[in-house]
Amino acid sequence: MGASTDILDAVVARLATINGAGSFTKDLSGGEVADQIWFGMTLQPPRYDADSICIYDLQEPADDGVALGRRERRLLVELRGFVRSAADTPKSRIYASCDLKDDLITAFTGSAADRTLGGLVRDTTLEATAFDGLEWGLDGFGAVHAILTIRWVS
Repeated sequence: MGASTDILDAVVARLATINGAGSFTKDLSGGEVADQIWFGMTLQPPRYDADSICIYDLQEPADDGVALGRRERRLLVELRGFVRSAADTPKSRIYASCDLKDDLITAFTGSAADRTLGGLVRDTTLEATAFDGLEWGLDGFGAVHAILTIRWVS
């Protein structure tokens, strides 16, 4: 199955499918080119005129092998999302962050999602927290912190 960089490329491609159409509310389709999908830690949105998400921490805890000579790998990918709100009120900021949280769940683990990332991995799961961006000092933004757990056997 896939190496970590191949898997990260698949994660970026999946994030870019969040395009504001169909079952998606927010739009990250500009991808890396438009700085909507960003690598690296930031406490501020890479762009203030568009929604964005950062891939900022990768962790691979040690797991015991599933069989002699085989190892189940688990990659934890931390994401931080920034979404503009319709109004600069707590309710609007939290609703905006809930929309991005729901879009992430739909993209990675929803009923129509390919949880194998194109056959690279065995499964993906997502935990996400939506909150008022003002907690990070961001007026007019909702924020999301998510951990995408990716499992495969090597």
